[in-house]
Amino acid sequence: MLLEWKSELKSVMSLLGAKTVPELTQKSLLIQGELHQFAALRHVNIDHLANRT
Repeated sequence: MLLEWKSELKSVMSLLGAKTVPELTQKSLLIQGELHQFAALRHVNIDHLANRT
């Protein structure tokens, strides 16, 4: 399970052009669907995550 997660993380980092995890944390996020609804219902502001670059 951990190896699968690590492999998927490497793929995401490659797709986003992030060479390190700290670089990955600076990438913008598009949150939609159930996660967006979850945050909205709890009044969690996620707008700043869309403009992190």
